[in-house]
Amino acid sequence: TLRFSFDAAYLPPALRLRMEQPGRFKIFLNGIAQEGPCLPSRIDRCFSELPLSGLLQGRNVLELKTRFDGTVELENLYLCGAFGVKTDGLISTLIPLPARLTAGDIVPQGFPFYAGRIDLEIPVSAGTYRVEAEASEAVLMHVKGREDRIAAFPPLSAEAEAEESLFAGFVFSQKNQFGPLHFFPPLPSCGAPGEFLTEGAQYSERFALVPQRIPPLRLWRTDRLPRKTSG
Repeated sequence: TLRFSFDAAYLPPALRLRMEQPGRFKIFLNGIAQEGPCLPSRIDRCFSELPLSGLLQGRNVLELKTRFDGTVELENLYLCGAFGVKTDGLISTLIPLPARLTAGDIVPQGFPFYAGRIDLEIPVSAGTYRVEAEASEAVLMHVKGREDRIAAFPPLSAEAEAEESLFAGFVFSQKNQFGPLHFFPPLPSCGAPGEFLTEGAQYSERFALVPQRIPPLRLWRTDRLPRKTSG
């Protein structure tokens, strides 16, 4: 039996468990058997998603029971849905999604384990703009106007034509999602098998998370820059 505890200060409209081989386990949330149909995950074909029922305000207990042998995968489990997360490093709590994010670390803003894309909408008048981001932990920047431009290497800078809004999207590393989450001090840009610890001097009972910062942006129009003349 595997047993996990988490708190809920907010009950999202839908909650899903993303995992490998759900058919090999009997799954219970707060003692209630979860028997809904598993759906394929659009993130990774190795995962399936099981809708969960029986979520409670306060402490919740998720249990997975199986007859273990060498063919059973013991991998990370993920709770998915439209919610934020607050964690003290030991217990994580479901909270409402924040109304807005500010430049800086998204970990304390409700996204300690989030590794997807975050888009910032920038109202503009019609024109061509260059967006430049200061150094951050983002591994990729998308700038989307009429077309989607990608900046994959520092300095993160891209140009796009827009009508009313320009979107700057940032993709962060998978470190806070896939781990290692208990190796201290955490290494921000890499992970090795020897860092997935359960004991020893560098094992941390608390989550060892790395910052994931939305960087400050510089924005300027390029279709109004003076043209160089010869002669």
